[in-house]
Amino acid sequence: MRYTAKDDEEALKAFDQAIELDPNCARAYAGRAAIFNKMREYQKAIRESEQALNLDPKLPWAFVTRGVAHLGLLNRQKAIEDLNRAIELDPKYAWAYSNRSAAYYFISKYHQALEDANKAIELDPGFSSAYFHRGRALALLNRIQDALEDYDKAIELAPMFPLNLHKDEPFDRYEGC
Repeated sequence: MRYTAKDDEEALKAFDQAIELDPNCARAYAGRAAIFNKMREYQKAIRESEQALNLDPKLPWAFVTRGVAHLGLLNRQKAIEDLNRAIELDPKYAWAYSNRSAAYYFISKYHQALEDANKAIELDPGFSSAYFHRGRALALLNRIQDALEDYDKAIELAPMFPLNLHKDEPFDRYEGC
């Protein structure tokens, strides 16, 4: 199931219903965390991510949602730790690499940001956010033309980019309980 709710409140209601049906559904809590991140309610996202991890301590999606919340709260080292754990659990998780690229960018580790963005694109060539993150790293590595090409690709993949930066949030990680 690919969940791409356009209305955050409707998405929260859907995850609430999943939790009502199965209060031990870690993925539903991680889904709520992803929505709260999208809404920039990062403390709520952390709370939901932690509930998911209490239920399933090996759920990569919950580590990513908590890592994204930490990024939003400017806790970059905590974000990197969570994203490292997600990648350790699922080395093919493009969203984790893309977000870790953003975290590395914010602590001025541009070569590492570039490596992670490259890996995210290798894993998912249609992932607009990964092109955006790679473009930022390339720009600061003084590879301006390459950066512009990546920004163009991000816009091609998501025409309202960056307004819909989270449009490709991987709700397909919610496979039910």
